[in-house]
Amino acid sequence: MKQTDYLIGISRRNAFTRFIKPPNPCLNYNTKYLKKLVLTADKENERILDIGSGGRKLAKKVINIDIDEFEDVIIVSDAGNLPLRSNSVDLVILTAVLEHVKCPDKIASEIFRVLKTNGRLYVESPFLYPFHADPIDFQRYTLKGLINLFSAFEVLDKGVCVGPFSAVAVFIRKFSTIFFKNDFLAKSIEFLIAWIIFWIKYFDLFLIKFQRLHVVAAGLYLLLQKKE
Repeated sequence: MKQTDYLIGISRRNAFTRFIKPPNPCLNYNTKYLKKLVLTADKENERILDIGSGGRKLAKKVINIDIDEFEDVIIVSDAGNLPLRSNSVDLVILTAVLEHVKCPDKIASEIFRVLKTNGRLYVESPFLYPFHADPIDFQRYTLKGLINLFSAFEVLDKGVCVGPFSAVAVFIRKFSTIFFKNDFLAKSIEFLIAWIIFWIKYFDLFLIKFQRLHVVAAGLYLLLQKKE
């Protein structure tokens, strides 16, 4: 078999996998918010760091950093020991990372170190969300808990990024798996349930303006700024 035929085969399998993969059970209110934040910084030639980026690329000039060697990762490193100069970054993105680290306070300190004065930090973290090891899962944060973790920063904005109906959808998916010891059966049931109930997340669209939404939210966010 030619290498080109082999690569085409892989591409087709990946396309098929993406086609049958259930929709994301969560609706993130801040998708456009984050994109606008990054694109504005990118246009102003600011240095942007995406910590725990995985395989995503938010903008062409964004510096992706992760503990794994994903395709667009530029720096492979632990977020608690960033190989960057102090006061060298304008904007840091930190989404769905804090729950997976042993020492979040160390990461908060490192981000403060590498940010320039008046540099900004955007954080997203789950609150009401099932256990998900990637590769491990340690903690959850309330809104006040997040603010306390980043107490060295000034809070510019705060709120809910993923609502409670998304949390319900995720919990139903994961709850359906607890009755099966066999991993294949558990994943098969979750796959089926995921396709049946993914629409539940759209009810979050009716809740976005409620001020107390953070007490039952699946995910929370902060926009912070480094001050002297």
